[in-house]
Amino acid sequence: MFTEPLERQTALKLVKATHSLVLHEFRRYVRVPVATEVAVTTSDGRRFAAMSQDVSSGGLSLKGELVSPGTALEVSFALLTLPRIWVRGAVTWAKTQDQEIGIKFDNQDDGERRSRNGLTRI
Repeated sequence: MFTEPLERQTALKLVKATHSLVLHEFRRYVRVPVATEVAVTTSDGRRFAAMSQDVSSGGLSLKGELVSPGTALEVSFALLTLPRIWVRGAVTWAKTQDQEIGIKFDNQDDGERRSRNGLTRI
């Protein structure tokens, strides 16, 4: 897990420790374990906060409230010291017992959203 402030030696140690795991990953998108608070807004206007489990270029998994697969939503989060981003997606899976959901990012979404510092592209 990365902690702030980010230190070079700590980051290198973590990357070296997980390098072989990434090499043997057969998923379409490499998943990076990241725990950060995520603001979620569903298509019907419901809002809640959740905690990310992992993030990839294709989506993320969250632990918090359950949302039915197929539900469109928008998520907002910040990674380390980067500006907050907003991206649209849809729930692809849900685990009732763990209150986890998987979100696939909308590939039609251009990734531009307003942040405190102007426009940000993911």
